Amino acid sequence: MTCMCRVVAYLGPRVSLDTLVDREPHALYQQSYAAKELETSVVSADGWGAAWYLTADPRACVYRSTQPIWGDPNRSDLGRTVSSRCILAAVRSATDPISIAAMNTQPFRFERLSFVHNGYIEAFRRTLRRAVCEELDDAAYANIAGDTDSEHLFAMIVNAWLAIPDDDPELRLVSAVKSAVAKLRRLARERSLVFLATLVLGDGERLVALRASEAGKSPSLYLRRADAPQAIWLASEPTDFAQPGWEPVPDESGLLASFSGCRRFELS
Repeated sequence: MTCMCRVVAYLGPRVSLDTLVDREPHALYQQSYAAKELETSVVSADGWGAAWYLTADPRACVYRSTQPIWGDPNRSDLGRTVSSRCILAAVRSATDPISIAAMNTQPFRFERLSFVHNGYIEAFRRTLRRAVCEELDDAAYANIAGDTDSEHLFAMIVNAWLAIPDDDPELRLVSAVKSAVAKLRRLARERSLVFLATLVLGDGERLVALRASEAGKSPSLYLRRADAPQAIWLASEPTDFAQPGWEPVPDESGLLASFSGCRRFELS
Protein backbone atom coordinates (compact mmCIF):
# COMPACT_ATOMS: atom_id res chain seq x y z
CA MET A 1 0.00 0.00 0.00
CA THR A 2 1.66 3.18 -1.14
CA CYS A 3 1.43 6.05 1.31
CA MET A 4 3.39 9.24 0.72
CA CYS A 5 2.94 11.72 3.55
CA ARG A 6 4.42 14.83 5.13
CA VAL A 7 5.86 14.59 8.63
CA VAL A 8 7.19 16.98 11.27
CA ALA A 9 8.78 16.41 14.67
CA TYR A 10 10.16 18.56 17.47
CA LEU A 11 12.29 18.09 20.60
CA GLY A 12 13.21 20.97 22.89
CA PRO A 13 11.64 23.50 25.25
CA ARG A 14 7.87 23.23 25.44
CA VAL A 15 5.96 24.51 22.41
CA SER A 16 2.33 24.34 21.35
CA LEU A 17 1.21 21.87 18.70
CA ASP A 18 0.13 24.66 16.37
CA THR A 19 3.77 25.79 16.19
CA LEU A 20 4.39 22.72 14.03
CA VAL A 21 0.98 22.54 12.39
CA ASP A 22 -0.09 26.11 11.63
CA ARG A 23 2.17 28.96 12.65
CA GLU A 24 5.15 28.56 10.36
CA PRO A 25 4.77 29.77 6.73
CA HIS A 26 5.25 26.21 5.43
CA ALA A 27 4.04 24.24 8.44
CA LEU A 28 2.33 20.87 8.21
CA TYR A 29 -1.01 22.48 7.30
CA GLN A 30 0.54 24.23 4.29
CA GLN A 31 2.55 21.16 3.30
CA SER A 32 -0.66 19.13 3.12
CA TYR A 33 -1.85 21.01 0.02
CA ALA A 34 1.21 22.93 -1.23
CA ALA A 35 4.13 20.55 -0.73
CA LYS A 36 7.21 21.29 -2.81
CA GLU A 37 8.87 17.85 -2.66
CA LEU A 38 5.91 15.46 -2.72
CA GLU A 39 6.62 13.34 -5.79
CA THR A 40 3.84 10.77 -6.03
CA SER A 41 0.71 12.77 -5.16
CA VAL A 42 -0.61 16.32 -5.19
CA VAL A 43 -2.13 16.70 -1.73
CA SER A 44 -2.12 14.81 1.57
CA ALA A 45 -5.85 14.77 2.24
CA ASP A 46 -6.41 11.34 3.77
CA GLY A 47 -6.14 12.19 7.46
CA TRP A 48 -3.71 13.63 9.93
CA GLY A 49 -2.54 13.13 13.48
CA ALA A 50 -0.14 14.12 16.23
CA ALA A 51 1.65 12.52 19.18
CA TRP A 52 2.93 14.34 22.25
CA TYR A 53 4.06 13.70 25.82
CA LEU A 54 2.80 14.94 29.18
CA THR A 55 5.01 15.85 32.11
CA ALA A 56 5.70 12.83 34.38
CA ASP A 57 3.73 10.48 32.10
CA PRO A 58 5.93 8.39 29.81
CA ARG A 59 3.14 7.05 27.56
CA ALA A 60 2.62 8.98 24.33
CA CYS A 61 -0.70 10.77 23.77
CA VAL A 62 -2.11 10.49 20.24
CA TYR A 63 -4.77 12.31 18.24
CA ARG A 64 -5.77 10.93 14.82
CA SER A 65 -8.39 12.10 12.34
CA THR A 66 -9.41 10.74 8.94
CA GLN A 67 -10.42 14.22 7.80
CA PRO A 68 -8.06 16.37 5.75
CA ILE A 69 -6.11 18.57 8.14
CA TRP A 70 -7.79 21.66 6.65
CA GLY A 71 -11.25 20.16 7.26
CA ASP A 72 -10.80 19.08 10.88
CA PRO A 73 -12.69 21.50 13.15
CA ASN A 74 -10.66 20.31 16.14
CA ARG A 75 -7.30 21.34 14.69
CA SER A 76 -7.22 24.95 15.84
CA ASP A 77 -8.28 24.39 19.45
CA LEU A 78 -6.15 21.27 19.75
CA GLY A 79 -3.16 23.17 18.43
CA ARG A 80 -3.58 25.98 20.94
CA THR A 81 -4.26 23.64 23.88
CA VAL A 82 -1.64 20.91 23.46
CA SER A 83 1.96 21.72 24.33
CA SER A 84 4.94 19.46 24.87
CA ARG A 85 8.71 19.12 24.73
CA CYS A 86 8.37 16.31 22.20
CA ILE A 87 5.84 16.32 19.33
CA LEU A 88 5.43 14.26 16.15
CA ALA A 89 2.77 14.92 13.51
CA ALA A 90 1.87 13.77 10.00
CA VAL A 91 -0.59 14.24 7.15
CA ARG A 92 -1.47 11.22 5.02
CA SER A 93 -1.77 10.62 1.28
CA ALA A 94 -3.05 7.09 0.59
CA THR A 95 -3.37 5.59 -2.88
CA ASP A 96 -6.06 3.13 -1.74
CA PRO A 97 -9.25 4.96 -0.64
CA ILE A 98 -10.45 1.82 1.14
CA SER A 99 -7.57 2.13 3.59
CA ILE A 100 -8.68 5.51 4.96
CA ALA A 101 -9.51 4.79 8.60
CA ALA A 102 -8.44 6.02 12.02
CA MET A 103 -6.52 2.81 12.68
CA ASN A 104 -4.43 3.44 9.52
CA THR A 105 -3.69 7.07 10.39
CA GLN A 106 -0.37 8.12 11.87
CA PRO A 107 1.20 8.58 14.37
CA PHE A 108 1.32 5.03 15.71
CA ARG A 109 2.02 4.34 19.39
CA PHE A 110 3.29 1.61 21.69
CA GLU A 111 3.82 2.46 25.35
CA ARG A 112 6.35 5.34 25.34
CA LEU A 113 7.09 5.04 21.63
CA SER A 114 5.50 7.18 18.92
CA PHE A 115 6.18 6.88 15.20
CA VAL A 116 5.65 8.60 11.86
CA HIS A 117 6.72 7.28 8.46
CA ASN A 118 6.81 8.56 4.90
CA GLY A 119 7.41 5.89 2.25
CA TYR A 120 6.10 2.54 1.19
CA ILE A 121 6.72 -1.14 0.57
CA GLU A 122 5.73 -2.20 -2.93
CA ALA A 123 2.45 -4.16 -3.01
CA PHE A 124 2.82 -4.72 0.72
CA ARG A 125 -0.35 -6.69 1.44
CA ARG A 126 0.36 -9.17 -1.36
CA THR A 127 4.11 -9.45 -0.91
CA LEU A 128 5.51 -8.84 2.56
CA ARG A 129 2.72 -8.53 5.11
CA ARG A 130 2.72 -12.22 6.02
CA ALA A 131 6.52 -12.38 6.16
CA VAL A 132 6.66 -9.35 8.43
CA CYS A 133 4.03 -10.76 10.80
CA GLU A 134 5.97 -14.00 11.05
CA GLU A 135 8.93 -12.01 12.39
CA LEU A 136 6.90 -10.56 15.28
CA ASP A 137 6.48 -11.74 18.85
CA ASP A 138 3.02 -11.63 20.42
CA ALA A 139 3.23 -8.16 22.00
CA ALA A 140 4.32 -6.37 18.83
CA TYR A 141 1.83 -8.29 16.69
CA ALA A 142 -1.06 -7.57 19.08
CA ASN A 143 -0.37 -3.83 18.84
CA ILE A 144 -1.19 -3.78 15.10
CA ALA A 145 -4.68 -2.39 14.53
CA GLY A 146 -4.61 -1.58 10.81
CA ASP A 147 -3.11 -2.92 7.62
CA THR A 148 -0.61 -0.31 6.40
CA ASP A 149 3.02 -0.96 5.64
CA SER A 150 3.86 1.96 7.97
CA GLU A 151 2.26 0.32 11.00
CA HIS A 152 3.93 -3.02 10.24
CA LEU A 153 7.30 -1.27 10.00
CA PHE A 154 6.57 0.23 13.41
CA ALA A 155 5.67 -3.24 14.70
CA MET A 156 9.09 -4.47 13.57
CA ILE A 157 10.70 -1.61 15.51
CA VAL A 158 8.59 -2.36 18.60
CA ASN A 159 9.57 -6.02 18.36
CA ALA A 160 13.27 -5.17 18.29
CA TRP A 161 12.86 -2.57 21.08
CA LEU A 162 11.15 -5.08 23.37
CA ALA A 163 13.94 -7.60 22.78
CA ILE A 164 16.58 -5.31 24.37
CA PRO A 165 14.93 -3.89 27.53
CA ASP A 166 18.15 -3.47 29.52
CA ASP A 167 20.06 -1.41 26.97
CA ASP A 168 20.86 2.28 27.36
CA PRO A 169 17.71 4.17 26.19
CA GLU A 170 19.52 5.90 23.32
CA LEU A 171 21.23 2.72 22.15
CA ARG A 172 17.94 0.84 22.47
CA LEU A 173 16.07 3.23 20.16
CA VAL A 174 18.81 3.34 17.54
CA SER A 175 19.35 -0.43 17.62
CA ALA A 176 15.63 -1.13 17.28
CA VAL A 177 15.26 1.14 14.24
CA LYS A 178 18.38 -0.17 12.52
CA SER A 179 17.41 -3.81 13.15
CA ALA A 180 13.86 -3.40 11.83
CA VAL A 181 14.94 -1.50 8.72
CA ALA A 182 17.69 -4.03 7.97
CA LYS A 183 15.21 -6.92 8.17
CA LEU A 184 12.68 -5.18 5.91
CA ARG A 185 15.36 -4.31 3.39
CA ARG A 186 16.46 -7.94 3.29
CA LEU A 187 12.88 -9.15 2.78
CA ALA A 188 12.33 -6.57 0.02
CA ARG A 189 15.64 -7.40 -1.68
CA GLU A 190 14.89 -11.12 -1.69
CA ARG A 191 11.64 -10.40 -3.55
CA SER A 192 12.95 -7.57 -5.78
CA LEU A 193 10.57 -5.06 -4.19
CA VAL A 194 10.83 -1.30 -3.70
CA PHE A 195 11.19 -0.29 -0.05
CA LEU A 196 11.35 3.40 0.89
CA ALA A 197 11.49 4.65 4.46
CA THR A 198 11.83 8.09 5.94
CA LEU A 199 10.84 7.76 9.58
CA VAL A 200 10.92 9.44 12.97
CA LEU A 201 10.64 7.52 16.25
CA GLY A 202 10.18 9.29 19.58
CA ASP A 203 10.06 8.30 23.24
CA GLY A 204 9.43 11.70 24.86
CA GLU A 205 13.11 12.25 25.62
CA ARG A 206 14.66 11.50 22.23
CA LEU A 207 14.00 11.37 18.50
CA VAL A 208 15.54 8.91 16.08
CA ALA A 209 15.23 9.76 12.38
CA LEU A 210 16.33 7.67 9.44
CA ARG A 211 16.26 7.59 5.64
CA ALA A 212 16.76 4.24 3.92
CA SER A 213 15.72 2.66 0.64
CA GLU A 214 15.89 -0.45 -1.49
CA ALA A 215 15.53 -0.05 -5.27
CA GLY A 216 14.64 3.63 -4.95
CA LYS A 217 15.25 6.84 -3.04
CA SER A 218 13.65 7.59 0.30
CA PRO A 219 11.44 10.68 0.69
CA SER A 220 12.99 13.94 1.81
CA LEU A 221 13.74 14.94 5.39
CA TYR A 222 15.25 18.14 6.79
CA LEU A 223 16.88 18.98 10.11
CA ARG A 224 17.21 22.29 11.90
CA ARG A 225 19.17 22.73 15.12
CA ALA A 226 18.29 25.84 17.11
CA ASP A 227 20.75 27.13 19.69
CA ALA A 228 18.71 29.66 21.66
CA PRO A 229 16.89 27.86 23.06
CA GLN A 230 18.37 24.50 22.09
CA ALA A 231 15.86 22.53 20.02
CA ILE A 232 15.66 20.03 17.17
CA TRP A 233 13.23 20.33 14.27
CA LEU A 234 12.63 17.60 11.69
CA ALA A 235 10.33 17.97 8.69
CA SER A 236 9.69 16.54 5.25
CA GLU A 237 10.24 20.10 4.02
CA PRO A 238 11.50 23.18 5.87
CA THR A 239 8.63 24.78 7.73
CA ASP A 240 10.02 28.22 6.86
CA PHE A 241 12.23 28.52 3.78
CA ALA A 242 13.42 31.97 4.88
CA GLN A 243 14.69 30.58 8.17
CA PRO A 244 18.41 29.73 8.17
CA GLY A 245 19.80 26.46 9.44
CA TRP A 246 17.71 23.87 7.62
CA GLU A 247 19.86 21.06 6.24
CA PRO A 248 18.81 17.95 4.27
CA VAL A 249 19.24 14.61 5.97
CA PRO A 250 21.06 12.44 3.40
CA ASP A 251 19.58 9.22 2.09
CA GLU A 252 21.03 6.14 3.82
CA SER A 253 21.70 7.94 7.09
CA GLY A 254 20.27 8.33 10.56
CA LEU A 255 20.37 10.74 13.47
CA LEU A 256 19.68 10.66 17.18
CA ALA A 257 18.44 13.80 18.93
CA SER A 258 18.16 14.31 22.67
CA PHE A 259 17.86 17.32 24.95
CA SER A 260 21.66 17.44 25.06
CA GLY A 261 22.22 17.55 21.31
CA CYS A 262 22.10 15.67 18.01
CA ARG A 263 24.46 13.16 16.39
CA ARG A 264 24.50 11.14 13.18
CA PHE A 265 24.86 7.37 12.99
CA GLU A 266 25.58 4.88 10.23
CA LEU A 267 22.93 2.39 9.13
CA SER A 268 25.30 -0.60 8.91
